[in-house]
Amino acid sequence: DSTSDLDLGTVEFGAEVKFHEWVTGNFLLKGEELDGDDDRVFWDEATITIQKEGFPLYFVGGKRTQPFGVFNTHTINDPVTQDCYEICKSGATLGFTYDPIGLDISATVYKGEELMGHLEEAEYGNERNTAGGYEETDDVSSWIGNITIAPVEGLTLAAYFDSETGDGDNNETAGGMFEYQIGMFTIDAEYIGAINREDKGDGEEHKESAWLGAVACQVMDPLEIALRYEGYDDDISGDQDGHLEDRYILGVNYTLFEKDDFATTLMLEYRRSNYEKESG
Repeated sequence: DSTSDLDLGTVEFGAEVKFHEWVTGNFLLKGEELDGDDDRVFWDEATITIQKEGFPLYFVGGKRTQPFGVFNTHTINDPVTQDCYEICKSGATLGFTYDPIGLDISATVYKGEELMGHLEEAEYGNERNTAGGYEETDDVSSWIGNITIAPVEGLTLAAYFDSETGDGDNNETAGGMFEYQIGMFTIDAEYIGAINREDKGDGEEHKESAWLGAVACQVMDPLEIALRYEGYDDDISGDQDGHLEDRYILGVNYTLFEKDDFATTLMLEYRRSNYEKESG
């Protein structure tokens, strides 16, 4: 009957290994809820990248967060787009880069129906219909297309598309992001939404979507203040109890120590989430 909680949320240990001039390995070991009954320790990332400096083609193979969504954040908790649409799965990516304009075009294949499962686990209102006896596929039939470009200093744009096998129809999702750094400010925006969805059994596809807008201000060298608004649309008529509507987040970050690639930062966050409430 406890009314409060305190636990160790996440611990990560990462390593980058240079096997060869062209071959780099990235490994991230993660532990979650380590003082609870459901503690998990697992490899969140284990990849090999093959890329020769100055050569435009590259290959990335292994388990990682695949290049669908960008999920920039200056606060502690993940943005709603990451909650819903992150694809962390073993895959293979072939890409092309052109450094003068920060261009990166890639195509990725992975197996299974990871995005739809992740969207359901977010518990914001999207559930799959299994009453018809549909069983998820585990073939290497899912794929991602991604294009990122940085045409001018401080500006980054990206667009991405994902397709997974579904119950009758493919589940297709697309999104885009915008980031602009100017002076002490960083402005972020991201939108991801369904283009096509399998029938959930009620004759409707329910093309859900999630989005965010954020601004971070480097007030002084060690102090940053961030504000983010994010929303979710379940595309279901009427109000459903417990389905997320929107969220406001205020974050304050203070860098205690920084040297080379190492930094210690104290982070504080306030979140307010609003949910739908069924009439009556």
